[in-house]
Amino acid sequence: MSQLPLSLVLPDEAAVKEFFVTQANQLAFGWVEKWPDWPAPYHAVNIYGPKGCGKSHLAAIFAAKVHCYKCQDFKHFERDRLGAFDALVLDNLDDGAKWDEEALFHLMNYLAETGKSALITSQRPISQMRWRLPDLASRMRALAAQQVALPDDDLVEALLDKYFTNRQCQVAEPAMRYILARVERSYEALADIAQAVDKISLAEKRPVTTALIKPLFTHE
Repeated sequence: MSQLPLSLVLPDEAAVKEFFVTQANQLAFGWVEKWPDWPAPYHAVNIYGPKGCGKSHLAAIFAAKVHCYKCQDFKHFERDRLGAFDALVLDNLDDGAKWDEEALFHLMNYLAETGKSALITSQRPISQMRWRLPDLASRMRALAAQQVALPDDDLVEALLDKYFTNRQCQVAEPAMRYILARVERSYEALADIAQAVDKISLAEKRPVTTALIKPLFTHE
């Protein structure tokens, strides 16, 4: 097992404050706020959802309040190494080779024995992954789990505003309304349209207006 403080890219303190809580993610956010009152015996929560939905952002909020061991792989269970930490963050867990099943099995037992916690993020529920070890599969099914839903209208607007601000891309209000009415309600689509709008504005050397961005919505 390897600790990856550089490879695991979590948002800094300023970015943590930019997490937007809406109906799409409030239950997942609630689990982070609820710590350490997480259900026994494993004291672990699986927050899952599509790429870009803010799972790592939630992990950063958790890590800001808890002394965490953060990793993006788990190949060897090393009890002594974990002793100095109150909790673990397993980021983007899946049933692939980076995550050794026997090591994860020992980790689940360790959590139950010590009362330490684990926040596990993944793109799909870990309870539904194809674990080869039956005892590990049963433990994964026993964990609390919460989905981050597709973005609602409030989150769509907040994320677009954030993405454009980060790019220093000023979007006229009519153009923003045009985008909001047409953009696909998915996290990747929001990031993609922000990039595309910024790119066309820079290429054309024009401000972002409705006329400029209409070609980006080719279905019209």
